[in-house]
Amino acid sequence: MLSACQALTPGRPRITRTTTRFAALADCDLVIEAVAEDQTLKQKVCAELDAVCRADTVLASTTSSLSVTRCGEVTRHPENVVGLHFFNPVRAMRLVEVVHTETTSADTLATVQVFCEGLGKSPLRCGDRTGFIVNRLLFPYLNAAVRLVESGEVEPREPDTAIVRGYGFPMEPSPLLEELAEAGQLGRKTGVGFYRY
Repeated sequence: MLSACQALTPGRPRITRTTTRFAALADCDLVIEAVAEDQTLKQKVCAELDAVCRADTVLASTTSSLSVTRCGEVTRHPENVVGLHFFNPVRAMRLVEVVHTETTSADTLATVQVFCEGLGKSPLRCGDRTGFIVNRLLFPYLNAAVRLVESGEVEPREPDTAIVRGYGFPMEPSPLLEELAEAGQLGRKTGVGFYRY
């Protein structure tokens, strides 16, 4: 899916259309790619967008963990490339990480800031580093929760409840994770999980 913001005029920005056709995005001020979380695919999409979009079009990637720098490297204008990491559920979560690279221009950042604020979001600028900000903070929480369960001090439901109600994180574990755990498919520990080891 590719989203297009036709015009970034003062006031509330509008996403005027979504499309899977690159040529339809040629005259847009801002294009947001939302393809699968695969670096090669994101780079391919960015290169194709770069070939059809104007030289001043801002290209944004919705990656939650991949290199925005590498997306920009395949374009003629890496200064226009930025990451927009929206959080799920998008309608409920106001935070958006605005991921800049060493080459992202100040104009690009200002444009994206206005766009995010116009959507009613709270943009948080961060560098293009593994995990950005939120995921880098989240992983220690996850590991600590697993250690609590592993120690036998709590049942798995308690850390989940603490995070959801105490910290206000609205997402609970995926049903698939619960199913795998209940089936004893714990990854390398048992030799099977998402993969067979």
